[in-house]
Amino acid sequence: MGTATVNVGMRQAGRLRAPSVIDCQDDAVSIGAAIARALTPEFQALAARRETPYGKPGASEQIAAVLRTIDLEGILMKDDTDAD
Repeated sequence: MGTATVNVGMRQAGRLRAPSVIDCQDDAVSIGAAIARALTPEFQALAARRETPYGKPGASEQIAAVLRTIDLEGILMKDDTDAD
């Protein structure tokens, strides 16, 4: 998106994120420090580059093209009756 982002707390732990995302703890000092870092000219320039960990544009079209070539005959369906 080209904007610095502050991710508060651990909810997104282990997930891919762009270099423009700053993770911090859920306390006022950590949040304040993360916001201060996000507002620096250096971090603003990093965010403006719009780097993404999700690949290049057109990925969804490539995925759809591959899925169209897969034979789904006999695929097993999830059985929701066994849900706990």
